[in-house]
Amino acid sequence: MTAARVLARLAEDGGTLSFHHRPGLTTAADRLAGAVVRRRAVALDAVEAHLREAQHRYRWHRLDRSDWRLAPSLLWVGEPQLAAQYGVLDRVLSRLERDPGGFMGRRLVHAWLMAYAPGRPGMLTAAEAIRRALARGDAGLEEWHRAHRRFALFSPPDGPEAIARLALSVGLTESLEQAGLTGFHDGGFVGAVQRSLLFMIGRTVFGRDMTADHLAARLDSLDWQSPAAGLKNVLADALLGPWAGGGEPADDLRAVVTATIRRHLGEPGQHADHWQGVAPELVAMARLWLAHDALDRFYQQVEAGGHDDTWRYRKAFWLAYLRRGALDCVWLALGPHSATDGEARLIGGKRGQSALLMVIGSLVVMEWSHGGRCRAWTRTDAAALLPGQATYDARALRRSSLRIVRLHLLTGLAQNGGESWRWQDRMARFIRKRTGIDMTRAEGMPKKLNPAPACSAAKT
Repeated sequence: MTAARVLARLAEDGGTLSFHHRPGLTTAADRLAGAVVRRRAVALDAVEAHLREAQHRYRWHRLDRSDWRLAPSLLWVGEPQLAAQYGVLDRVLSRLERDPGGFMGRRLVHAWLMAYAPGRPGMLTAAEAIRRALARGDAGLEEWHRAHRRFALFSPPDGPEAIARLALSVGLTESLEQAGLTGFHDGGFVGAVQRSLLFMIGRTVFGRDMTADHLAARLDSLDWQSPAAGLKNVLADALLGPWAGGGEPADDLRAVVTATIRRHLGEPGQHADHWQGVAPELVAMARLWLAHDALDRFYQQVEAGGHDDTWRYRKAFWLAYLRRGALDCVWLALGPHSATDGEARLIGGKRGQSALLMVIGSLVVMEWSHGGRCRAWTRTDAAALLPGQATYDARALRRSSLRIVRLHLLTGLAQNGGESWRWQDRMARFIRKRTGIDMTRAEGMPKKLNPAPACSAAKT
């Protein structure tokens, strides 16, 4: 962490530093503020060098008053961290005892909240020193004293847990504001609050009496744009862990879970870095649920559009492959009016048209919501269509298909005759030939329908 970043996070004389670097400083005040920040960043770099030199050569007498006043801001900066170096933390805290003006105490509080991590060197010792400063009534710490009395802020791990309990009812933003932590969203202490809140949500889900509305309200309490990288695996455990031992949530509850995973974590095949540290069985569960959710959303759109009354047969067919574990990945390219933030968009398609794409073994299979044939390509040929694209061009999805039926055109397979297992039989044979994955009529037809007798399939 550079000194400039430390300055941007720490208090200036106990107040929050609100200046942010931005291009085009035009006013005299902006230019002056920029010069001040740069000079203070240089000053912090110099103080860090002085502290490291004093510790290395045991020349503490060479540190002046300004070095000691700024030292708390630098305890958890750089590698190795100064708080872990012999003699540094003890001497800084000793100086703190002789600083009735509270300047060092305010800097220590801000540095501690930003750097907070239970296993970080000096955390507990510094917290004890902060509590002593609060008890003495050091100047400038009155608001922190009130927050500590209410939330045990500087008594880890009680502080994060107390704020998380409040967040369950009033939301994370409001609870942080009440604790005086509004300017610390990127800090370790707020991260610990988020972690505690996720564990609480997970314990509630684990009770299995959670309703979809109740879970949605709990997740709304997070009111974040996206969890920090170190919290993504905690979010996955909280949402999926309760079902690792077996069983399935109700459909509406699973819909809330998958919507949250899709928004904050993404599909494991597309965002593997978001799933680091998550148990393999939970990753597999997420893949299954997200694929099922994608199929549900796609065919709900098809049904609502009224363009195709055979969608039940199409959905049943692909769900059968999903139940077999044969769909490695399922994703959508939605029309401009259907896609929400973060979802891939289809450009150049027909009015209201979307596309469903699936990886089955060595194949990528695509079908339109309406107005087009089902196509298939090898993974190599369809590399540009694989998951992770922000947009998909309809022209690329109309590219020549593999021959799903022998002597058939390269424009794909028309999905006609679904009620008699006609197109499904041809597609199932093609997939079996290419991947070795079989599918039967009994598995791939809608269970609640009484299909017409099978017609004799023409030789393909």
